[in-house]
Amino acid sequence: MKKWVVFFLVTISVGFLLAGEGDQAVKPGEKIFKSPELLGSTSNVSCETCHPSGKGLEKVANEDYFKEGDGLAETINMCISGPVKGKELQLDSKEMKDLSEYIKSFGLKKEQ
Repeated sequence: MKKWVVFFLVTISVGFLLAGEGDQAVKPGEKIFKSPELLGSTSNVSCETCHPSGKGLEKVANEDYFKEGDGLAETINMCISGPVKGKELQLDSKEMKDLSEYIKSFGLKKEQ
C-alpha cells in the first residue's frame, strides 16, 4: 500500500512540473513586464501598471497590427521612455526579445 501512495504522489508531482513547461519561454519576459527595476524605471512604474494581466495588448500578436516602421520593439521602447520613465532596451537584445514574446502571448491566449 505504501508503494502505491508514493507512486501516486510522485506521479502527481511530475505532472505539476510538466504542466508548466510550455510557459517557460515567456517567464523572463514576464519578469521584465512586471518589474520597474528591470525596466530602469525612475517612477516605480512597469508595463503591468498600465496593462494589468496584459489588458489592452490582446491584438499585438497579430503581425499586421503595427503600421509599417512602427514595430512592437519600437512601441515597447516608446512606453519605456515615456510612462515608465526607464531606459530603452536595445532592439536586438535578449531582454527585448523576451519582453516582446511575453507581450505577444496575450494575443495568443485570446485566440485559443
